[in-house]
Amino acid sequence: MKKITPALSLALLLAVPATALADTAGPTGRVRSLTINTSGSTEWNGFHGSVEIATDKRGTTTYYFGRTYCPGKDLSDAEIALLAEALEKGGKILVTPRYRNGQGGRKCIVSFTLQRRNKKRKGGGHAD
Repeated sequence: MKKITPALSLALLLAVPATALADTAGPTGRVRSLTINTSGSTEWNGFHGSVEIATDKRGTTTYYFGRTYCPGKDLSDAEIALLAEALEKGGKILVTPRYRNGQGGRKCIVSFTLQRRNKKRKGGGHAD
C-alpha cells in the first residue's frame, strides 16, 4: 500500500476549487427588517443580528450575522448603520447580500451591495 506524502497532501488540498469557498450572492431586494440582539437578549448566544431581504418574486430571506450561528461572520457598526438606512428608505435602496453557510444551514451575510432603485420614466425608460 502506498503512503500519501505530506507534499502530495498539500498539493491535493490546494487543488480544491476556490469556488467551493466563495461567497454566494443572494437575490436583490429591499430591507424588510433588521434585528440586533444585545447581551441581555435570550437570542444573544445564537446570533448578534439578522436582516430580512424581501424580493418581489422570491418572498423574504433572512441572513444572520455573528455569534454561534455565524462564527467569525459579524458586521461592524458602520455596516449595520448602512442596512438601517436602507430600511429607513423603504425600498428606495436595494440590497444584494452575499452570504456563506453557517451553523444549521443558516445563511450568514458576509458582504452586501447597496444601489438606488431605478425609477420608471413615462415612456418605459429608466432613470437613476
